[in-house]
Amino acid sequence: MKLAAFFLIPAMAYAQEFAQGWMGEFEHASKQIHQLLEATPEAKLSWRPAPGIRSTAEVYGHIIEGNYFLLR
Repeated sequence: MKLAAFFLIPAMAYAQEFAQGWMGEFEHASKQIHQLLEATPEAKLSWRPAPGIRSTAEVYGHIIEGNYFLLR
């Protein structure tokens, strides 16, 4: 049991430090994506670069879904 604690405590500290560093990058990217969405005219959200390719709105939805599952 003591051996497990010997390895677990440093691993938990590393994970917490890693998450704090990672969250800053995540928040920065999220802010930029939000600004881009706000700057996109509503009429352009249905635009697709080609048939069968996601629309602008679908790309934003994909990012939101990915972030939701990433943060779970």
